[in-house]
Amino acid sequence: MDFANNVEFALSAVIYTNENEILNDGIYEYDKTALPFLGNLGRIFYQYELNRKKKNQPDLSVFKFGYDKN
Repeated sequence: MDFANNVEFALSAVIYTNENEILNDGIYEYDKTALPFLGNLGRIFYQYELNRKKKNQPDLSVFKFGYDKN
C-alpha cells in the first residue's frame, strides 16, 4: 500500500528457479533469478496502478496502523 498516492494491490506469483534440475539439494537461484524477477514484476504493477484511472478510489485509512490518520 502506498498511502501517499492511494495505491493498493496484492500480487502473487510462483516461479521455478532450479537451474541444475536436482530437487531438495538446497541449491536454488533465489537471489540471482527469483528476487530480481519478482521485484521487477512488483514495480511494473505498481507503476500501472499509479497511472491507472480508478472509477472508485480506495479508502485505505482502515489499514494505517500506527500512522497519523490526518
